[in-house]
Amino acid sequence: MSMRWVVVVLVAAIAVLGFVAWTRNQQPAPAAPQAAPAAEPAPAPVEDPHVQDHVDVAPLDPGLEWQVPRGWTDQGPRNLRLATYIVAGPGSAARAECAVYYFGPGQGGPTDSNLDRWIGEFEKPQPPERTRLTINGIAVARVRVKGGYLAHSGSMGGAMETALPDHELLGAIVEGPQGSLFFKLVGPAKTVDAVVGDFDRMIGSIRKR
Repeated sequence: MSMRWVVVVLVAAIAVLGFVAWTRNQQPAPAAPQAAPAAEPAPAPVEDPHVQDHVDVAPLDPGLEWQVPRGWTDQGPRNLRLATYIVAGPGSAARAECAVYYFGPGQGGPTDSNLDRWIGEFEKPQPPERTRLTINGIAVARVRVKGGYLAHSGSMGGAMETALPDHELLGAIVEGPQGSLFFKLVGPAKTVDAVVGDFDRMIGSIRKR
């Protein structure tokens, strides 16, 4: 083969290689990976109209009624109280408070245990008076105790480390047809002594509706 043909073959080979390289450069670029679809925003929470921070619940009905003594101020129901009565003291004596509790059928615990607990709220109490009565066919347990009062409820606040001297508790647990009803009168002994008759008449007026 002459030198001229060698040159022709080399030129042809170079041309072919150049064409192949150019063809490869013209291939479409690979498609970019599709971006993942954006996450949908979480739905806003739907507030339950039946759930509230504070719900006023109508007081339970014990199926009993009674007469409130004249001069006692009824502050109405609150929490588990059917009523709260403010009892003014004689002269300059501090007032007392009578709370009426009802927790529903079968609730509130045994009668004697509650009487013991009330007595235990006093420091060095005098011997307590405990009596059992039947009023209009309803069993009633009554307690009266004096001493230094340690535990308080309602507007009087929580338990106290120092007893309030010369205080008194008059209590009655009425075993009604729809569960026990708790009457608890507490205050300075001078004030409570002055309304023992009113308290007993109120308990004596209890009857089924």
